[in-house]
Amino acid sequence: MEVGTFRLREPFSDQEAPHGRKLWRAWSEADISDLKNELDHGRTIAETASFLCRDVYEVRATMKELGLTEHPGKRRVVL
Repeated sequence: MEVGTFRLREPFSDQEAPHGRKLWRAWSEADISDLKNELDHGRTIAETASFLCRDVYEVRATMKELGLTEHPGKRRVVL
């Protein structure tokens, strides 16, 4: 699956894998945008995973594929 210039792993279904583990859902362009936005606003990986309703390991793997990093000290104050 390609999103912009990034090549992501093949889409997964929400069905069970043969070994009994849950497979990850494919990432849409909106998911990638939300991921980048959450990180840009200083959210941690755990907070971002919760917001996206995804597993922490799934978020970390996608961040690695996209070359994204966490900036937990970069918090924006909204008044």
